[in-house]
Amino acid sequence: MVFVPFVLGLLLFYALDPLVDRLQRMWVPRAAGAALALTLAIGGVGFRLVSASGPGADGGQPAADRRTKDCDAFERHRTDPPGPMDKVQQAAEELQNGSSTRPPPGVMRVQVEQPSTA
Repeated sequence: MVFVPFVLGLLLFYALDPLVDRLQRMWVPRAAGAALALTLAIGGVGFRLVSASGPGADGGQPAADRRTKDCDAFERHRTDPPGPMDKVQQAAEELQNGSSTRPPPGVMRVQVEQPSTA
């Protein structure tokens, strides 16, 4: 948890360094260029968040229509053929439940027991 600000700072540095370098080549002091780049980055993210959650962000659709559309998309997804993650989940469930089922013919069941310490 302590490293999160440092990691975010490094990511911002690497993302904004080319812009600051370009501003420095245009005779803008490096500190002013860094402040400008950081202000633009934070302002852009803030503007995007506000515009995505403000009025009109839903495209003018009433909430009931959006809910119906979302439910229809979810139902379509449930009827799609299983994807790779669904297959992995199914295999994991079979492995978890497989200890109580009988093995197929020709396969010997093996059970590992820990040696007793007493």
